Amino acid sequence: MGQFQERFGYYDADSYCVYDAKAFFDNGGRNLYGIRVVGDDARNAGGADDDKVDTSKAQLILDSATDKELQLQADTAGISGALVSLTIETAAVDDKTTVAVADTYDITLTLAKTSAWKKGSKLASYVINGYAHAVISGEAVPAANGSVCFYAASPGTTGNNYSVTVTDVGVGGAFSVADCSYSADGYDLTIDLDSDTPTATVVAAAVNSLAGGIEAFVVGTGASTWTATVTATDLEGGSADASALVTANWGVGTGLTATDTETKTYLLGTGSVTASSATFTDTTNITALTAVTSKVISGDKLVIHNGANEGCYEIEEVTGETTFTVTENFATTQANCLYTIMGTSGEYGHLAADLLSPGEDGDNFTITLSLDNAGTGVDVIIQVEEETGATTILEKWSSLSPIPTNADYIQTVVNSESEWLDLDLFPQTIKYSGTASSAAGDATITDAGETFEDSGVSVGDLFICTSATTTADVRVYEITEVTDNTHLEVDTNFTGTQADVVYVIVGDDSTGNELIGLLSSDITITFDGGVDDTPDKADYQGDETSRTGVYAIDDIPVVNRPRKLWVPNAPIIVDSSGVDATNSINISMGNFCSSRQYLRYSFAGEQGLTPAQTVSAASSDTIDNKYTAEYYNWIKVDDPLTGNYKWIPPTGHMNGQADAFAAGAQGLVAPVANSPLAYAVDVEYEVSEAEEILLNNAQINPIIKFNGIRNMGDYVRTTDADWKWLHKRDVTIVVTQSIKNSLATWGNWQVKSTAFLGKVRKSIMGYFRKYDMRYNPNGWFQNATDPSADPYYVVCDITNNDLGEPDVYVTIGFSIPESVQEITVTYGLWDGGTVSIES
Repeated sequence: MGQFQERFGYYDADSYCVYDAKAFFDNGGRNLYGIRVVGDDARNAGGADDDKVDTSKAQLILDSATDKELQLQADTAGISGALVSLTIETAAVDDKTTVAVADTYDITLTLAKTSAWKKGSKLASYVINGYAHAVISGEAVPAANGSVCFYAASPGTTGNNYSVTVTDVGVGGAFSVADCSYSADGYDLTIDLDSDTPTATVVAAAVNSLAGGIEAFVVGTGASTWTATVTATDLEGGSADASALVTANWGVGTGLTATDTETKTYLLGTGSVTASSATFTDTTNITALTAVTSKVISGDKLVIHNGANEGCYEIEEVTGETTFTVTENFATTQANCLYTIMGTSGEYGHLAADLLSPGEDGDNFTITLSLDNAGTGVDVIIQVEEETGATTILEKWSSLSPIPTNADYIQTVVNSESEWLDLDLFPQTIKYSGTASSAAGDATITDAGETFEDSGVSVGDLFICTSATTTADVRVYEITEVTDNTHLEVDTNFTGTQADVVYVIVGDDSTGNELIGLLSSDITITFDGGVDDTPDKADYQGDETSRTGVYAIDDIPVVNRPRKLWVPNAPIIVDSSGVDATNSINISMGNFCSSRQYLRYSFAGEQGLTPAQTVSAASSDTIDNKYTAEYYNWIKVDDPLTGNYKWIPPTGHMNGQADAFAAGAQGLVAPVANSPLAYAVDVEYEVSEAEEILLNNAQINPIIKFNGIRNMGDYVRTTDADWKWLHKRDVTIVVTQSIKNSLATWGNWQVKSTAFLGKVRKSIMGYFRKYDMRYNPNGWFQNATDPSADPYYVVCDITNNDLGEPDVYVTIGFSIPESVQEITVTYGLWDGGTVSIES
């Protein structure tokens, strides 16, 4: 049970799954396979560390023909950094310009080529979720144009201490900054509407005027008015900067700020999506997305932090600077998406992870990387915080290699063995630095004193020019060819001919040294973006080609496949329209079992029905399947989640007993009935003897209260009288699969001869004899008409085989004893003679 909870989580009030699993194990169940079924809108949590933003920034392209970019960057984050009042007084001349701003904002001016900034995004990290934040709307019905994003004025985990409350207790009058105030410790902000209806823009401006620990910006137009109070809302998402990871400055003029060797991410902004569409459009008024310029690529992750579309998506195609598509359609139309883009594998300076299973519980996961005791290997720990608050270590690896070319490299081992996540680990290193020469109009780099080829410089590495006579050549290039030890080709021609090209070459670290240096202090990645979504009928039914839903069973190795199937949440499954789909699920699961013939399905009658109502429902549910069994009566169990009781379907109990009986001394032939159930406090309905018979006659197995709580049935829901007994179906599945697996192990690709056919007969007869009741009282087979005769037969000879054909045909039959349905005792007074006096 502990292993099950590690993989599927704790008890959930909205699901029967974990309760059924406990019932299974408490009633003797041994091995249980679980298939995680999730809705289409569920999201996997993702995580990247060192998420931060130092300042807001606005970018302008001065002259696209010459591929120059003017990057204006405000010194402060927030709405003041949006530079909405920015005007250009003169055109750019000699890489200089005059900038005027209506308000007194401090501005830093940097001039660089667009391509330089493009390459820099591989190294720089700008993400607003380094600041704790929360989106709040003071409208009665929250909407985009009335929403304000409140966030801590500085990055770091202390921002999670802030909260915002909206009240309406004032005496009236126009709303103003005086209606906003902080608590004595400065962490709790209260906004009093003061019987007024200010717009979201006015609210944000008032908060910013306080110059406190919280800043704000409008998410939509800000034109909607605030009329509703909001309870205390905590800011979340604060992330401390990992200072050990900031390694260098590539110099003024390159378009690059401090490099971050850990994460490739981009500045969070606002965007819009449309229901049933996969297109995302950036609409931020802080920093416009430059997806093409910033080298956003297919496989990068879009994380939406708010609203109905909250979650993690995979980017499929970048269609413009501010637009791209993801691999799935969005659930609803949303105009105020707060988002982050996280880089994926193959980009320098990247460390991130993606959880394999979707759901909001994924936000409780962390993965920590640290040096081992020797300081030469890496320890990895994956942990989860349970609903109880306890932290559980799920997986752990010790002393993995930091060297990417080694077989036991961290990423290689974790991704091949972990049941929880995929790790993307790409530390960068400076492979070379020096001074080279270039020729105008040519993309060749020449440095006679270097050994590029021998030193591992490779295609895709970054050639970063930090100084040159021709200012236009100070930028970042991508290496397209390593010609030899002294010559490189890059992706853009140089403007000038010069011998003073000062450069560094950055690429993937193949030695492990960079990672060892990064781990001088532990790195912990926390996950975010997990979203729950209740699966519907189609998700359970799945797809055979992709092996989703129930078809995932086909992925289990043949010799390990289960023999019994049930769906714990079948009673609460609906279709895509929200209509109850329990009966459809029961039919489709039974059909799956009958198509596979190696397992059977069981389900519970509807909760709250009497036996008569259950029989009536069964008469019209169209279930007639030799691989399906139904049980009546829900069971009251202890609920560890609440400390009280919970009603659950009996399928977990009955499958647990069946698994125990299959291995017990009674043998598989014993019907799974008339044995007390564990983890059972009471039954929902007290079944009378007459009602028990009514249910049995409808081939429904009743759970009754009689010297404990017991099952009193052994029926399959079929009109085929030969297959009405459940224990016969269970024995048949075991027998046929055992014989099949045995013959597949040794019989294929033998020489087909009469001797081989005899060997097949002997093997199967030996199997039957092992469970023949003439020799084993706890066996499975007995001749129904003559207990001394053979209870089975095997035909595999020239009467049903052509020695000239490659296929072998085997016909078998076996007799399984009946189930004892009723015991009749005739009684009377006896005088010692030949008959009783009365009977």
